[in-house]
Amino acid sequence: MKKLLFLFVMILTSASVFAQAGMDGGTHNVTNESTFSYGVNEGGADTDVYKWEVFSDAVCTAPVIAGVGTYTFNSGDDTREVNVTWNNAPTVGSTTTYYLRVSQKGAHDCFTYQTIEIIITNKDDNAGLNFAFVGTSQQECSVDQSGTDIPVTVTLTGTSLVHTAGKAVKVKYAVDGTDKGWISVGTTVGNPNEYQIIFPAASFVNPNVNADHNFVITVSQMENGTGGTIKDITPAATYTIEAWGLPSMSGITIK
Repeated sequence: MKKLLFLFVMILTSASVFAQAGMDGGTHNVTNESTFSYGVNEGGADTDVYKWEVFSDAVCTAPVIAGVGTYTFNSGDDTREVNVTWNNAPTVGSTTTYYLRVSQKGAHDCFTYQTIEIIITNKDDNAGLNFAFVGTSQQECSVDQSGTDIPVTVTLTGTSLVHTAGKAVKVKYAVDGTDKGWISVGTTVGNPNEYQIIFPAASFVNPNVNADHNFVITVSQMENGTGGTIKDITPAATYTIEAWGLPSMSGITIK
């Protein structure tokens, strides 16, 4: 009887230490008032239970209450993917760090979890957030005639710059003083800080295709990619498309 009792105690003790250390989800730098989706899409059974939580410490013992001035779970907190708006508003130039943890509970209430460090930068921290054209002009044959969009190389720099897939920087531009709205900056070309904007041909309508015309592009504002930071560009950045006039041609005659 004593031997059986001893074996039973050993089984209980061993089971109590079978636990998995939490996985490190890395670090994600975000801008205040920006929104991102986080998900765990691999593994797990359909019956597994997921729980998302936010903490102020790396070991996740101090929960942060959702709400104005902290964060918002836009789609609940018990799904494989969660949509979060980071609302924390630190002073200009400062950051706030949170820890977003997801736990996954499977059979027999066994669970695992991983944590991602979230570093939030104030949306008004525009220090170093800059836009500039590479060069001052380029030449095209009367561009509206060809119907070809115009690629222009620019530089983007800044501590709060966001330019990842789906989070492209945008700029507000005008042509010859007429507002054309916002346009996304494309992928990198050449140097790491150099990107390309594809300006639509419809923005460059030559009033007389047989005459030279200089189209002046003016960029007055830029957005950091999440909508969280909009910076006025002062003075506005300008770039000129020199559209060369086309030769005149008479109609086709049939003889």
